[in-house]
Amino acid sequence: MTASIETLLPPTRLLKELHRIENALGRKRDIHWGPRSIDLDILLFNHDNIEEEKLSVPHPELPKRLFVLAPLMDIASHLIVPGINRSVTELYQSLKKEKGVQLWKRNNGEGEFGLFEN
Repeated sequence: MTASIETLLPPTRLLKELHRIENALGRKRDIHWGPRSIDLDILLFNHDNIEEEKLSVPHPELPKRLFVLAPLMDIASHLIVPGINRSVTELYQSLKKEKGVQLWKRNNGEGEFGLFEN
């Protein structure tokens, strides 16, 4: 899932707040890149390129993750990703040919979730 938010927090403070939320929800950081119950990331921050010790924006794995690009298409399909200079749509279409992602949405907007089919 992706979300667009407005905040007055600077990027590093936002990251700390996201980690606080993860911890409150029971996130454990036992295995690097391992499975986790919750993972909140900053994918983009305005049109900024940020390279700090604990924060890289745009998220460095964004162009490689179809499971992130697919829901990002719903909210920002024409956005140009800074530093990559390609739109979310272009990144999505380049990966869509290689990998598959199944979208799960509420059936008719209510009730149980199921495989979304066009």
